[in-house]
Amino acid sequence: MKLVLARSLIGTSRSTRSRSAVSWACVMWLEGSVQRSDNQVHVNAQLIDAEIDAHLWAERFDSDMGDLFALQNEITSRIANALGVELIAAEAARPTEHPDALDYILRGRAAGLKPPSRENFAEMISLFEHALALDPQSFEGQSRLANVLTNRVSNGTSDAAPDDLLCAEGLVDQALAA
Repeated sequence: MKLVLARSLIGTSRSTRSRSAVSWACVMWLEGSVQRSDNQVHVNAQLIDAEIDAHLWAERFDSDMGDLFALQNEITSRIANALGVELIAAEAARPTEHPDALDYILRGRAAGLKPPSRENFAEMISLFEHALALDPQSFEGQSRLANVLTNRVSNGTSDAAPDDLLCAEGLVDQALAA
């Protein structure tokens, strides 16, 4: 899934944005505005489904400019949390040729929210491997399994670090070749 920030689409019509979304193969874009008056700042942000040009989420942020870094952290955190929920919901609602594979991917993503441990890495790997058994061409399955394998190595919980890295490299090559 690709997400495009609308700054690259400023001043364009909806039809142009939709055509751009198709040419960039993005399914969503984030757009917004910032207004400042004296010591106040007003930020609007909205997530748009590029395929149907529909708003999925929007939020307004108002604050004083006393600590811009705290404001930036708050906005970034709230947008990231909202985007995560909306993107997962939107992805789950999209039609797929392999719904069981998607189910394993979503379960693997949920398992990734747990603290890192040998057991949690094993659970994620198992779920992404099941997804790939059902849909060997799944870009998300390949990339997420590669990510989990490399994270397991970097976390020091892999019993076969060279094998994990070799497998991850192969998965990345497959994903990029698609």
